[in-house]
Amino acid sequence: MSPFAIAQVVDAGDIPVNPFDLTEAVSEVERAALALGEQVQHIVTIGGDHTVALPLLRAVAAKHGPVAVLHFDAHLDTWDTYFGAPITHGTPFRRASEEGLIDLTASCHVGTRGPLYSKQDLENDERLGEGGTQRDHRCNSADRGDQRHHEDRAVSACGDQNVPDERRRHRDADEGD
Repeated sequence: MSPFAIAQVVDAGDIPVNPFDLTEAVSEVERAALALGEQVQHIVTIGGDHTVALPLLRAVAAKHGPVAVLHFDAHLDTWDTYFGAPITHGTPFRRASEEGLIDLTASCHVGTRGPLYSKQDLENDERLGEGGTQRDHRCNSADRGDQRHHEDRAVSACGDQNVPDERRRHRDADEGD
């Protein structure tokens, strides 16, 4: 895939935030993302503490409606609270789901391998619409067909035009079996 052949891409830089007040930092990220969203068609973010997902999802959903999330992480990030705090690095997708920011029909986790506090974590995850958990194959011998199922969910959410030709050939070959 050649992203620069199909879209103009700009590094918009970092968002300065208050490192001592999480509530203020989340608000600052959301405000900055909303302002950037008024100037561009799409926002792609990479990196940052997991908490940053919540204000970014708020900003994107404000413009586009519920968002399909393809969450690459070792952890679910759908806990209710973490050390009693409702907004932390371990809770952004739970808050986003509760706020109606996530398209529950086209979202999944990829690479999840722990830790879990209890079986309840997975049950809550399923209830919140993130139940398409796909464990990393380096850590688990999950069925290849199951991985393709999750890849296909992500592809259908993103649109076929962004799928590399090699991946499309593999998918079409599997459908012929």
